Amino acid sequence: YLKELYKKVGGKLPKIDYEKELKLWKCVVEGNKKDLIKAAKDLNVGGLAIALAKMSAKSSLGVKAKIDLEDEREIFAESFSCAIIEIEKEKKEEFENHCKEIGISYLKIGEVCKNTFELNDIKKDVKDIQQIYFSRFKEVIERDI
Repeated sequence: YLKELYKKVGGKLPKIDYEKELKLWKCVVEGNKKDLIKAAKDLNVGGLAIALAKMSAKSSLGVKAKIDLEDEREIFAESFSCAIIEIEKEKKEEFENHCKEIGISYLKIGEVCKNTFELNDIKKDVKDIQQIYFSRFKEVIERDI
């Protein structure tokens, strides 16, 4: 976000809470073994916005999500011990119980949909996201040759 809009790289990464990180990955690994999880993605470079966009690009599915933040730019913030987890509606209660057993918090931010990517005030067609995701590397390489 900063690099694209303001041409600078900055900010501080939060310290890693190893206990929280272990709980998150226990939640994902054990949840996967119990067949509770359809998809999961950590929040690394680009934060929530880019993680959801990558999931949409790769799955060809859209998302309608909303999250309240103090600063709207935080949707691009890298976060530790945080992941997007997609579950089927029928498994919601079982997944919630799974999280409680492990002692990890969760927040529903949205739902999977067909062709549209919506996150707060960002709205894109999934096809446009796929064009960017799958073609951008090639465009940059060919431009610089």
